[in-house]
Amino acid sequence: MTNTDLIYNTPQEIAIRLLVVLLVSKNKLSKDRLIFFDFLTIHTSTFSDTNKSIHPDNPYFGLEFFSKNTNTEKAVHLLVHKKLINSFHDEGGYYFEINNMGKYILSLINGPYKNQVVIHAGKVIEEFSSLTDQDIRKYFDLNLIKWSAEQ
Repeated sequence: MTNTDLIYNTPQEIAIRLLVVLLVSKNKLSKDRLIFFDFLTIHTSTFSDTNKSIHPDNPYFGLEFFSKNTNTEKAVHLLVHKKLINSFHDEGGYYFEINNMGKYILSLINGPYKNQVVIHAGKVIEEFSSLTDQDIRKYFDLNLIKWSAEQ
């Protein structure tokens, strides 16, 4: 394990971004939508030439989507376990929303990275919130091959 394995795309880092996505969305989100929105938040150049991604769009960056799914699942479980988000279940599946404790924890975090995540999450919500989970999944299916190819 390298030092970067302890820092980048850990469940804790992803959990903070998920809190921001939930805060900005102001809606309950499915786990799939959280995973998609987190990826798009850090790679906003994927849906607009005028956006610069927070994380570099290095060659094969689309593969990151698959490689961090396990840690994203862990991040969701961490947020539920620590009671920073509420979970709901209906016939459509599980949905999550940020609660007051999650909002409080986010209020304690400051800095340029968090500010960028807030801005970029807002762009993602604006662009994709009207789509269904199935439409977003189709969008990813159509683009992941392109994002996973050498740029």
